[in-house]
Amino acid sequence: MRLTQLETFRTVARTLNFRRAAERLHYAQSSVTEQVQGLESDLGVTLFDRTGRKLRLTEAGARLLTYADQLLSLAEEARVAVTGQAVTPSGPLTLRAPETLCARRLPPLLTAFHARHPQVRLTVQPSGRADVRRGLQEAEIDLGLFLGRVPPGLDVACEEVAQEPLSLVAPPGHALAGRPGVTARELAACGFISTQTGCAYREIFESAWAEAGPLPQVVAEVGSVAAVARCVASGMGLAVLPEVAVMDELARGDVVALRWDALPRASVWMAWNAQRLSPAAAAFLRMTRESRAERR
Repeated sequence: MRLTQLETFRTVARTLNFRRAAERLHYAQSSVTEQVQGLESDLGVTLFDRTGRKLRLTEAGARLLTYADQLLSLAEEARVAVTGQAVTPSGPLTLRAPETLCARRLPPLLTAFHARHPQVRLTVQPSGRADVRRGLQEAEIDLGLFLGRVPPGLDVACEEVAQEPLSLVAPPGHALAGRPGVTARELAACGFISTQTGCAYREIFESAWAEAGPLPQVVAEVGSVAAVARCVASGMGLAVLPEVAVMDELARGDVVALRWDALPRASVWMAWNAQRLSPAAAAFLRMTRESRAERR
C-alpha cells in the first residue's frame, strides 16, 4: 500500500463518487480508478460495491477507511516531527454558508486567508441549511457554516466561531417605532413575517421568543431574507433578522429597528468532518479562531 493510494481511496470513500474524488485530488478520473484498483489488487479484496446506482463501501473498505485515516495522519505527524515544518496548505477548499454570511461577513476573512495561503483554491457556495448539511454528510465540502444551532444527528465536529446581533425591524411609521423600548406583550399583538419552517432564520425567529412567551402570529412565510425585509418595508408586519442582513434597509430608512432588550444574539457555528480535516481546512479554522479572538 502506498500513501498516495490510501489518500485516493479515502477521498473516494468520503465522496462515494470517482468523478468528484478526481476533481478534489486534481487527478484524471482514470488515474483515480487505477489507484483504487491497484490497492484492491494489492490487498486481494474489493473495497467498493459498484453493482448499484450508488457507489458503496464494502465491509473491507469500511475497515480500511479507519486505518487509512490513522496512517495518513501518522505520516503527516512524522513528516512534521522530522522536518520541523508543517505542511503548506494548498489545493481546494470548499465552504458552504448562508448567503448573508457569504455576502457580509466572509469576504474580509477570505481575503486575509488568500493573502496568507495563496496556493489554496477557495470555493465558497452560498447555501441553505439543508445544502450545508448534505455537503458535510456526503463529503462534498470541507467546512460548513450554520447560523443558529448545528442540526441534530449530524456526525461532525463543530465550534462556535461568532455571534450575530439580531434586529427587530418594523416599517417606518409603525405604532411602536421611536419608543425607547418595546415589550413581548406589545409585540404579541403584532403580525410577523418569517422565512419558512426549517430555515435558519425561522429558527432564529423562534428562539428569540424562547423565554419571552408564546410566538406571535406569523402572517406570512417568505422564501428569502431580502424578500422578508421588503415585505416589512411595505408595511406587512415585523420581522426578526440578523442585523447584517438588513443593514442596507436600515441605512436607507426603508425599515426601522425597534429596541427589544430580550432579543438574543444568533450563534454562528463552523462544522467539519473530524476524521478528515485537510491542511487547508485546518488553516482556515485557525484563522477563524484568530479573527474571533481579535474581535473580543
